[in-house]
Amino acid sequence: MRTQVAIVGGGPGGSGAALHLAHHGVDTVIIEQATFPRYHIGESMTGECGALLRDLGLGDRMLAAGHPQKQGVKAYGKNVWFVLFKMRTAAGDLEDQFTWQVRRAEFDTMLLDEAVARGSTVVRGRARNVLRADDGSVIGLDVVKADGSVQRIASDVVLDASGQRTFLAHQGDQSPITWPLRQTDCDLLSGGQYDSRSWHARKPSRQRAHLLRIEVSLGVVHPFE
Repeated sequence: MRTQVAIVGGGPGGSGAALHLAHHGVDTVIIEQATFPRYHIGESMTGECGALLRDLGLGDRMLAAGHPQKQGVKAYGKNVWFVLFKMRTAAGDLEDQFTWQVRRAEFDTMLLDEAVARGSTVVRGRARNVLRADDGSVIGLDVVKADGSVQRIASDVVLDASGQRTFLAHQGDQSPITWPLRQTDCDLLSGGQYDSRSWHARKPSRQRAHLLRIEVSLGVVHPFE
């Protein structure tokens, strides 16, 4: 199997990445071992997570599902205060925004199903190891399926959305170089661009395939380097 981006993990980070990439015409394969719906903790979304879901065109679907809405958070310290969720408009002004509290079993299933509906392919199995070219660059990975067979997936990019499993951290890649990806310079995926306001990636070298690693926390993507 060949794809532009192989994504390890079908939770909110992996499915969200696939949805963003699909918007820009980038082909993805999601490797996920678990059968959804499955129990998972991390039900409380940040305000920015709600904004990301609306950016993906899922706001109306979230409202229709009846997830409890949150307008802010209460912070406890020497004093107790309430902080409203805010967002920046295109003009730079602050406006109120809201987010949701979700049951992860339902929410994660919805995101993964939507990623498939928008063109992503799901391969059921456990990512075992990355594949490397003679120069050490990553060119894909092997997936162990439930029947014990191994499926090889060739890709331009391997993206780790495995959460606490930290798949790529156990693959021996020690490159420390990272840089923030912006909308204007995200041309590493076959010329495609995508919104990566909160992602980091290892800096590419000529034709080397790239490693992207993200951490999933409460359904939002954070940099992990």
